Amino acid sequence: MATRQDFKRSQQQILSRPRSGDQSEQELLRKTEDDGVYPSPLNVKAIRIDRIVPDERRPLRSFPPDALADLGRSLRAHGQLVPILVQYLSDEDIFILIDGERRWHAAQQVGLQTLDAIILGRLTPEQRYEWQLLCTLHQGTWQASERMQALHTYMSLKGLTSWAQVADRLGISLTTLDAMFHEDQRVAASADRPIADVDAMSQASAAIHLLEQALSRLQPGDGDPADIARMLNDLEDCLTEHRARLVHSQTREVPEEKGKPVHSMPAWGQG
Repeated sequence: MATRQDFKRSQQQILSRPRSGDQSEQELLRKTEDDGVYPSPLNVKAIRIDRIVPDERRPLRSFPPDALADLGRSLRAHGQLVPILVQYLSDEDIFILIDGERRWHAAQQVGLQTLDAIILGRLTPEQRYEWQLLCTLHQGTWQASERMQALHTYMSLKGLTSWAQVADRLGISLTTLDAMFHEDQRVAASADRPIADVDAMSQASAAIHLLEQALSRLQPGDGDPADIARMLNDLEDCLTEHRARLVHSQTREVPEEKGKPVHSMPAWGQG
């Protein structure tokens, strides 16, 4: 029966064998902190694809079939070049995707069995949504309404009250955020479905942001004072009309109790 010493001797023999690979790879393995090479806390594993699932609340959901087919061909020809990002949920015993859903779909199409993944520790659902948004924010595969909806959802989740706060929290400039809104409006206008079909709350939120940006750039002397006054009056009338309509639609009649008058209560204030 093999002893512990026998095992240690065989392990040393294995480790002392010449490693395959070029000289630079062997030199890299000998690098230490003195050389500016440090251990990493990242936990990378090869995970079977059927153990990985997309997050139902993920901000980015649409992936063009042609792009997935191209990515699948790349995976088949060159292998996986970049790990995906997942979180392990012990209660459900699954790995939930944070970044890399395109690679996950493409890998299934070409029959890969596993994907290399960086496994993150504990994240709340809100933190996971933030990571997902950060990983996909600058991708060019957003559909007409997705990014507007995602940014509005993020603002609500974080309790933010302005787009300047959103930009600061995401680590981007307000100019970049403004450009994203303009791009999403352009995509929505040229998409198969008109911009009127985009989620109304997201569209209104984006429009307010664009209006704020436009008004902040407006300077005295940029136009006829009468035209500016008329525009602002029209805007005020429009907001007053829709405020009355929306507040009225969010009320309900409370049944009258004996000796008490009937009050109208907002639907959102009922817990």
